[in-house]
Amino acid sequence: MLPPAEALGSGQDMELVYSDVESRRFGLRVFRATLEDVDADGLRTALLEGRADVAICRLPAARLCRLAELATLGMPVVVADTLVHYFRELARAPGPLRNTDLDLAEGSESDDGVVRFLVEQTFPGYVNHYASNRVLDRRDILEGYVEWASGYLGGAPEKRVWIARRAGEPVALATCRYEGETAEGVLFGVLPRESGKGVYRDLIRFTMGDAARRRCTRMHVSTQVHNFAVQKVWAEEGFVMRSAQVTFHVNALLDSSSPEAVTADLEAGDGPGWVDREVRCLLGGVSRDRLQWLVGVRQWSATPAPDAGEPCRLRVAFPVTRGLGPAVVAQVTDRVGALRHLAYYQAAGEPGEPDR
Repeated sequence: MLPPAEALGSGQDMELVYSDVESRRFGLRVFRATLEDVDADGLRTALLEGRADVAICRLPAARLCRLAELATLGMPVVVADTLVHYFRELARAPGPLRNTDLDLAEGSESDDGVVRFLVEQTFPGYVNHYASNRVLDRRDILEGYVEWASGYLGGAPEKRVWIARRAGEPVALATCRYEGETAEGVLFGVLPRESGKGVYRDLIRFTMGDAARRRCTRMHVSTQVHNFAVQKVWAEEGFVMRSAQVTFHVNALLDSSSPEAVTADLEAGDGPGWVDREVRCLLGGVSRDRLQWLVGVRQWSATPAPDAGEPCRLRVAFPVTRGLGPAVVAQVTDRVGALRHLAYYQAAGEPGEPDR
């Protein structure tokens, strides 16, 4: 595996960074990228170099019109969410807390169980970009939130967790990160039974006041565009939306495979359908059930494509995606190991069931 800091990319505006935390969480090779524009060729090159399974990419919303370029990528793409970013200058003090009986105190490593409880109770059904990708297990998504929030415990100077208690019982939490003059409200959660009591607004006001005491001059918060309730609070508290990003995932699935991947040495055929024919021929000797329920969904060929009769190797893999992603990934390499053709096949139904 690549180390977490290693980056792959092509071009000044595109860089994929391996995410160790997300790779361990989902059992896949996960990369991240913040893009300024869509470069399908550069993105494909980086994905192939990294043997990536999933790439989580963010693009300025103003470049939304460029997403159509991803049709040339030849890999499954999921448009996952739109993230909006709000900012507030801290020169003006926040208002007073409404819930004067709340005890807001900094969390420590001993509060790990409390953080877990609050996150599990607050975010079990929250829809974010992970939830849009059916390759990723929803159970891992919630655990990721727990891990994310718990990572703010431990006393790192740039990270803090604030826990709100009412009559000694934990009811809400806020995680914050500090970088230079900017404080970021990262993850705020309020127990459902406390909803409607102004606790969330109090968390925003409290963390703004704390950030000002730390000599920060601005506060940054972000959320999915459909999360209207928190955006209403932010607007009323003086925050202004300054930017937005579209999140898309590429399910390349180049590394994930069950042990039953199969290979065959062959000669390139003539015409556009020869890879499909060879895949079905190869699978016919492995599992006739698989053969009956595959439908091609994405394909990409190198330019120029292999010449008819050119020696090639075909590798057919079955990604470990709990049956929710492409069922088969086929890769054709030439005699020096260069990728010449990539094809994805989706299950039209379950093995043994008729197509619907």
